[in-house]
Amino acid sequence: MTRSCSVEIMPQPGTCRLCKKERELQDSHFFPASIYKACRDAENNKNPIAIADGGAAQTSAQMTEYLLCADCERRLNENGERWIHLNIARIDGFPLQKAVAKATPILAGDEMAGYAGADIPEIDVEKLVYFGLSIFWRAAIHRWKTTDANKLTKRIWLGPYEEPIRRFLLGEGAFPDHAVILVSIWPYTKPPAPIIFHTPVTENQGAFHSHLFCIPGLDFKLALGKRMPEKLRRICSYRSPEKMIFASTKAAIKTMETLVKLVADSTPRGKLAIQYRKEA
Repeated sequence: MTRSCSVEIMPQPGTCRLCKKERELQDSHFFPASIYKACRDAENNKNPIAIADGGAAQTSAQMTEYLLCADCERRLNENGERWIHLNIARIDGFPLQKAVAKATPILAGDEMAGYAGADIPEIDVEKLVYFGLSIFWRAAIHRWKTTDANKLTKRIWLGPYEEPIRRFLLGEGAFPDHAVILVSIWPYTKPPAPIIFHTPVTENQGAFHSHLFCIPGLDFKLALGKRMPEKLRRICSYRSPEKMIFASTKAAIKTMETLVKLVADSTPRGKLAIQYRKEA
């Protein structure tokens, strides 16, 4: 379902998809409600543009389903969502980018700079990684109702890694073998406009599979497979001793290309559809 954050929804009995226990299920969010709030341009009365499964809408309506118990909701919030809310790009600033700008890259090239996240006090890379993995996991376990009630998101395929990721999120297992997550920060001073985020999409890299999504100011990429290149494993934001994070124009261009394609392939809905008709 999608709903406005002002509507109160009562819990329902069921099996929590994270802890696997019979509990009272909450109306769980795909993307945290705080992301919608942070991205809303209140001054110009504009909501963020959300892209999911062939639809693009400028909306504050949020994708929710009864999937998680209160304890697991709290776990996701404390281990990543709350921190993300305080540090993502928004209309009035981008704390995470400011923290990286003060650091010296340990890898540098024409299109990319790599930073030791472990050495930047303002950055909690483990919370970044936890949040990113939680979104990929949510995209794999369920087809969520989009802003168009007749549409469902496409599930990404995590295969044999789905259960290890669940156990990692639950705090009962290690970061999965043969998995790499990369976190990239928007590299330009000027934020992307308009503010857009999209649900995970999949790319086949031949030797391995990869999934990616973006939220304002941040790109997350998850690569899975036993044949993954060692150089990719070495720069994993979780496994690398430095807790590598990146500011990459190449990643930013890739993100914008992905967004352009997603928008081109999407049907504008709601106020965005009206705007498109006026401009046509």
